[in-house]
Amino acid sequence: MSNVEVDDRFSAALRAELVARVQHPSPSWSRSLWIRFGVIAAGAGLVGGAAIGGIAASQPQGVSKASEIVPAMAAAQQPSDMLPTPAANTFGKSGIDLGSSRYLGKGTTLRYYAVSKGTDLICLIPVGPDGSGKSMGCTRIKGFDTYGLRTGNPEGSEEAWLIMPNSSQVAMAKDPSGKWIVEADNFLVKESPAQ
Repeated sequence: MSNVEVDDRFSAALRAELVARVQHPSPSWSRSLWIRFGVIAAGAGLVGGAAIGGIAASQPQGVSKASEIVPAMAAAQQPSDMLPTPAANTFGKSGIDLGSSRYLGKGTTLRYYAVSKGTDLICLIPVGPDGSGKSMGCTRIKGFDTYGLRTGNPEGSEEAWLIMPNSSQVAMAKDPSGKWIVEADNFLVKESPAQ
């Protein structure tokens, strides 16, 4: 290989040109870079938006009305669904919709009814053998599907749990000890010996 001698003037000019190009890229090159970046960002936005939209569409939308919790509330009230008169007199003035009451099931000493209160609450009313309402527990319809509504009698010998129909909560409630009794696909009762 032969020794190539580069003119000092040429070397200095080449160096100055290269430094200038690094410090100030040509407009067409930087514009091309921004266009490429824009296309990549837009594509990522479309893919990300589609993924987020797909995830949102696959998520359950939650409960919005009482008849989604107690399907019988979508049908006409039957005579057996009506709260007994003493319970209706006790809780009727609290704002519950007496026409929405539905019989859910029974334990050893209590019968249980579900009622709606306004458009955003569902309530569970345990009723004694004499027809009197023992208590009333309510929860918001929106968010009901996360836990449901549980209530019990003051003695602690009986407990009831209203849950989403055909939910995984039914399977969880069928514990090996067998304490929960499935009265309906969305209503469970647990009896414990009196303390």
